[in-house]
Amino acid sequence: MITEDYCSDEVANLLRKKGFIEPVTELNKLLIKDGEKPVLKITIQNAMKWLRIAHNIMVSPYALSLGYYFEIFDLANRDITGCKPLHKVGIPNKEAVSSTYEEACDAANKYDVENLI
Repeated sequence: MITEDYCSDEVANLLRKKGFIEPVTELNKLLIKDGEKPVLKITIQNAMKWLRIAHNIMVSPYALSLGYYFEIFDLANRDITGCKPLHKVGIPNKEAVSSTYEEACDAANKYDVENLI
């Protein structure tokens, strides 16, 4: 079964502070209660799409033998050789590697909002 994956609450709060507007999804409608607004869920896909469209930042997760890591590229600065790397690490140390693709995407989104926007 395929499920939707969401940003961590920490990343969702950082995204909101940088101007991301929460989508009104059926899940978020269920979370809204009288008079209080909880941390609404932001999908990893929506966060990555917002970074591409609003900030010309592309997250590129990839697999390693130890797990998953990511690189980040500047879509506004490209030439025949490709996009300018904004965050590129040759071989990351074991502590930096995520155990899942989704965790690597969330870590990349966190890096983007903390360091690039």
